[in-house]
Amino acid sequence: RRLSDQLLSLAHASEQAPQGHENELVDLNAVARDVVLQHLLLAHEKGQDLGWIDAREGEPVDASSGEDTGRLSVPVRANAPELHEALANLLHNAIVHTPTSGRITVRVSVDGAHAQAEVSDDGPGIERGRRDEVFGRFRQAGPAGAARNSGTGLGLAIARAYARRNGGDIVLEDAQNGASGLRAILRLPLAAAG
Repeated sequence: RRLSDQLLSLAHASEQAPQGHENELVDLNAVARDVVLQHLLLAHEKGQDLGWIDAREGEPVDASSGEDTGRLSVPVRANAPELHEALANLLHNAIVHTPTSGRITVRVSVDGAHAQAEVSDDGPGIERGRRDEVFGRFRQAGPAGAARNSGTGLGLAIARAYARRNGGDIVLEDAQNGASGLRAILRLPLAAAG
């Protein structure tokens, strides 16, 4: 069933957006937070520390409800369900490939004219020479000759297709500070919230 669902998602993601269609204004921070909340149990079952760094840190909230003031913290023009699927695939991959008691962090931020959602982990990472390859259909990362995991090899292909369909892209980078692991970064053009 999962393979069928992923093949349908890939087919949809590979289609061109309808002509004249303008995406809605979406808060990338809110989409990413929802993805993290939906994956907490899966990470907990693997004994992993799944962390969240909110882009709104230090911004005003409504004291009575604890909710934000209604301002979009990281606005992008995109299809919210497609962004959700892209980020869910990035986070699911991190959970699958990070060992028990590993750390995974999702962070949303603004970098110049771009919004970005980053999923970083302290798993085995992906060799630099193989990073473009893993975005292919039915491709999986791992040391050469290693047994394939139970995935379909479609998650990153779907994630990148949805990112590009919404005017962005996904890049894979080394973990920061020379640590082991991987950073999967979804970058999209920042939209004016007004």
